[in-house]
Amino acid sequence: MNATGSPRRYALHGLRILSEIPLGEPVADGPHDLVVRWNTTGPGTGAPERRVLADASWDEGRGYRHVETTAGLRLAFRNVCEVLVTPDRRSLTVQQAPGADPELVPILLEGNVVATLLLLAGECVLHASAVCLGGRAVAFIGGSGTGKSTLAALCCAAGATFLTDDVLHLTAEAGAFHCASGGPEVRLRAGAASLAGCFADRPSRRTADGRLAVALRGGEAPPSWLAAVVVPVRTRSPRSRVTRLAPFDAWAALMRAPRVLGVRDPGVLRTEFETCSRLAQAVPVYRADAWAEPPSDPSLGAELLSSIGLV
Repeated sequence: MNATGSPRRYALHGLRILSEIPLGEPVADGPHDLVVRWNTTGPGTGAPERRVLADASWDEGRGYRHVETTAGLRLAFRNVCEVLVTPDRRSLTVQQAPGADPELVPILLEGNVVATLLLLAGECVLHASAVCLGGRAVAFIGGSGTGKSTLAALCCAAGATFLTDDVLHLTAEAGAFHCASGGPEVRLRAGAASLAGCFADRPSRRTADGRLAVALRGGEAPPSWLAAVVVPVRTRSPRSRVTRLAPFDAWAALMRAPRVLGVRDPGVLRTEFETCSRLAQAVPVYRADAWAEPPSDPSLGAELLSSIGLV
């Protein structure tokens, strides 16, 4: 993975990326917004910090510290890699940490890194998986382990088109929100891996973070507009119960699910506040009392889509 190869072009979350590091399914050649390379010159000298952009840590020493430096941005993922971004944010290099699993790097690039760059550019990014039907999309939002990918997979088993997993980039246009296509794979945790049986004809693989990635789409997703947001809440109920939230409760739910944790940058915090407010007023937000144990009955996906008016 860390050997430098010929760069290929990828389409991800509204960006065209020319990358030496595989980032899903390559697309046709053309212009690009971002260049991604391995660092082949050795560790950087450590440019002085100007300010902290985001800082988060959790169990087993995992986490990250993202800073602006005198030379651009330094996005440091503990014990995995360091990503150095040029001041214009159009190019970055990745320095892998000694002994780190290189297969973790694409996961971080497709998720946290791209989300951070979009947020710093003033874009709206949700911690969400999403599907679409007939040009209308539903996003499942929440923190890690809340069931976003599970519900997206269930809806795809019921006939929806997979849109994105874990990161949803939205662009506001005339009071509506256009959804950018993410990668083609949904990454299922061990408890939901049985859902792969609903897609026996689709390629699947084990990922470096212990999940089962299933390719649910070929190429980019069709254009779609956000029609609903669903907040999964785990319960013991055998069937889901869907309730529409009032605008203030919807805004609070959106604010509780940032894609990048520990943000310190005032501009990003202001953007998140304002975009969540606009979303809560313009798009229906539902609470879905979902299942504590991931189900595998595709009819549950159809039931959920029906309850929010997408079918």
